[in-house]
Amino acid sequence: AALAAAAPGGELAALLAAPPGWVDLAVFAAGRGLGPAEVAARLERAGAVRCAGIAFAPGVAAGLDGAIRDALARAHQADPEAAGQDARGLLAMLAAPVPEPVLAAFADAMVAAGSLGRRGGRFHLPGHRPRLAPDAREIAAALAPLLAARPADPPRLRALARALGREEAALRGVLARLCRAGLLVELGPDHFLLPEAVSALAGLIRALAAEQAEGVIETARFRDRAGLGRKRAVEILEAFDRIGLTRRHGQERRLRDATGGRPAARWAARSPVRPEHR
Repeated sequence: AALAAAAPGGELAALLAAPPGWVDLAVFAAGRGLGPAEVAARLERAGAVRCAGIAFAPGVAAGLDGAIRDALARAHQADPEAAGQDARGLLAMLAAPVPEPVLAAFADAMVAAGSLGRRGGRFHLPGHRPRLAPDAREIAAALAPLLAARPADPPRLRALARALGREEAALRGVLARLCRAGLLVELGPDHFLLPEAVSALAGLIRALAAEQAEGVIETARFRDRAGLGRKRAVEILEAFDRIGLTRRHGQERRLRDATGGRPAARWAARSPVRPEHR
């Protein structure tokens, strides 16, 4: 009844006053035929907090901000070797009725405001630095040139183990710790890349999408531009499907929209939001 009675300018405020206290602005605008300027005016009138494509009620935003900070403080204390938590980990710690993409949008906005940091796809409190044990630091230093030599197509775990003179199982455990520390990204089983290599591949995918009128990302074009074989190109594209950068529909692949799974543009523009494939 309150929504029905609300004036057009106050409808967003009425929506935010009801649970869950946040609104997908793309859905809100599309359902009312609103342009960007009209949406901005309604946001201002409602006093809403905007994070990417999501509007939050001020009280909900303040509560979520505090909950995220508290959760990360607990995470840093429990696992000082880890860079922090990704959106899924934060969601589990908060037990909040917020979809993962919405929580990720909010955490991304906290990063942009400087109230959170992000390393290797994990959110952390400002000033937090992973405290790696000496064995992990030694392996990280030895791995860097091996992975940087072929950033888009680095050696797999078995080859890395041979090069470093380590047992595969033991090395896998250390690499998992380096992923938690934000120094590596595991795109698939035993497939580890440096974070900057993943960001570069994500940037290439976004560029390929922008070059096509319908935003289709063609496997062959990605393969050729990345300098990969078809099998490795498909593996990488499927990994980006899993973390939410892209979505495959039949034989076509496109970037996800702002709220469909992990937000593609934010993940690609900075660093991956979910580094481990489990």
